[in-house]
Amino acid sequence: MRRGLISALLLALAVTGANAATVPAKTTDRSRDVIVKRALIPSPKNVHGEARWIRRGDATCLQTLLYTPSLRRGIDVMRKKELKAWPSGSAGYGDSSRYMAMLDAASKEALRRFDARNDRASKLQMMAIEFTISEKEATFATFMLEIEKKGDDVMIVSMEPFKATGGSCAYVAGAMRLQAAAAFGGVPKELDEALGKER
Repeated sequence: MRRGLISALLLALAVTGANAATVPAKTTDRSRDVIVKRALIPSPKNVHGEARWIRRGDATCLQTLLYTPSLRRGIDVMRKKELKAWPSGSAGYGDSSRYMAMLDAASKEALRRFDARNDRASKLQMMAIEFTISEKEATFATFMLEIEKKGDDVMIVSMEPFKATGGSCAYVAGAMRLQAAAAFGGVPKELDEALGKER
C-alpha cells in the first residue's frame, strides 16, 4: 500500500510539473538596481505608467510599472501587441501565451485590490511586470504594486511578487526589444547588445 501511495504521489508531482504555467514570483533584492533609462508610457503627455531598463547584477531587466485609471485598456493593448508579434505557430507563441495568461491573472487581482482599497480617492489601478535575462536564465514575472507620486517622480512603496515563470532566451529578449522600442522610441544600442549575448 505504501509503495502504491508513493507511486501515486510521484505521478501527481510529474503531472503538476508538466502542466504548471507559473509559480509564485520570488522576492528580489532591488536595493542595487541601476536604472539605465526610464520613460513615461505611453507618452509624457498621457501617463499610465513607466518603463525602466534596469541593470541588476549580471542581469538585464525591463520593468513596466502600470499606474492607471484604466488598467483593463492597457492590458488589452499589450495583448494585441503580443498576438501580432507572436502569432499562432510562431517560435515564441507558447511563451507569449503563458505571459498573456499571467497578465490576465495579475490584472484581475490588481483590480480586485483596487475595488477593496481603503483610499477611495485614489483612482490608480496598479501592477508591475518584469522581463529579466542573464547568462543563467530568462524569466517574466508580475507583481502587485504600490507607489507614491510626487510630480513626475514615482517611488515604489512595494512590489509584491505574484507570478513568475521561465521562458526561452529568444522570447524574453524579443519581448524586451519590443517593449523597449515602444517605450523609448527604439531599442538603445547598449540594451540591444546586452540582449544579443543571450539569444
